[in-house]
Amino acid sequence: MDAHYHLRVEGMTASYAAYGLERKLERLEGVQGVRIDLERGWVAVDVRESTRLDERTLAPVVDEAGFTLSRIERIPPWKGRGGEP
Repeated sequence: MDAHYHLRVEGMTASYAAYGLERKLERLEGVQGVRIDLERGWVAVDVRESTRLDERTLAPVVDEAGFTLSRIERIPPWKGRGGEP
């Protein structure tokens, strides 16, 4: 099962630049998918369950893309029956 991270990213206003962040995050080991909500400034990152991301790993990637990482929240894998809630 996958785990998920929600990142709060400050300064995302242009879709082209956000696309650059998406590509940089996708290159991190264990990352399986990235979705960006430009309006709200949130980035959802799907990773293998064994993958752990932290500020030390993510902040430089976000910074290199021209943004500021302000929050990281790990969402544990869904372990209920019948799939996603």
